[in-house]
Amino acid sequence: MPATSDRLRPLLILLPALFLLPWNAAVATDGVDRGLLWQVEHDGADQPSHVFGTIHSTDERVHDLPAEVEAAFADARSYHFELDFSQMLEDGGLMRMFYLDGRRLPNKLDEGLWERTREAARAAGVPEQNLTLMKPWAVAIMVSVPQEDPTQVLDYQLYERASAKGRPVAGLETVDEQIGIFDDLALETQIEMLERALEYFEDGRVDLVFERMIELYLDRDLAGLANMAEENPALPGPDDQEALMRRLVDERNRILVTRMESALQEGGAFVAVGALHLPGENGIVRLLEARGYTVTSVY
Repeated sequence: MPATSDRLRPLLILLPALFLLPWNAAVATDGVDRGLLWQVEHDGADQPSHVFGTIHSTDERVHDLPAEVEAAFADARSYHFELDFSQMLEDGGLMRMFYLDGRRLPNKLDEGLWERTREAARAAGVPEQNLTLMKPWAVAIMVSVPQEDPTQVLDYQLYERASAKGRPVAGLETVDEQIGIFDDLALETQIEMLERALEYFEDGRVDLVFERMIELYLDRDLAGLANMAEENPALPGPDDQEALMRRLVDERNRILVTRMESALQEGGAFVAVGALHLPGENGIVRLLEARGYTVTSVY
């Protein structure tokens, strides 16, 4: 079993960054083009709820929340995130990132690709004893996100603040559910993801992509974020993209909406999910409206 080193533990906590990447195919946003904070009203609730689109970043500009978001956060009676961060390292789903049956990553890659992978992992601070057991998709994601302190990303900080209030705090998904989306990919698809991710990592494009994403986020430009699909550092080949997008976006959005509904019906909920879950015909805003909620852009 892989050692949980000081570098690897933060990597695992950074799991939500898997879904920060612009996974959306370039699709119409169905009119939900701008806005990060949405008020959600339900006839049976005595207090409106709010859905806030986050970006999993440590950038100080992102953490400087506008007054509208701070007010909604302060007034909430319950808090709901994609994951329950307190359970992440205890969730056995994390081990799906690794081969635990005797297989090893070097045997899955040709010699040249393995050497490139070793160099990238070394630069990211991942011990080779862990790398040799990691699956290709896990390495692809690892080199596709900036090297940041994961405990300082916006989502984690909001989770910490919510927990300190002593009010109900919950996750909407499990680690096993999120990881399963990637773990089910064919080996060939995982290797395609790794090759593309390494190209971005080696020529320094990862930081450039994330800087552009932060700029669009600060401008509340959901349409711009949704159309960054071609700049995804870990995108698989075209034959696999549609199925992956369907699982990463459409299917997850339906799950997220179903699981947040009881809190929305009670009222006073603050829901924080990646901003790319908001737009589109199958995005959270339109799905909630289809279920009878009144959804209004606040910020």
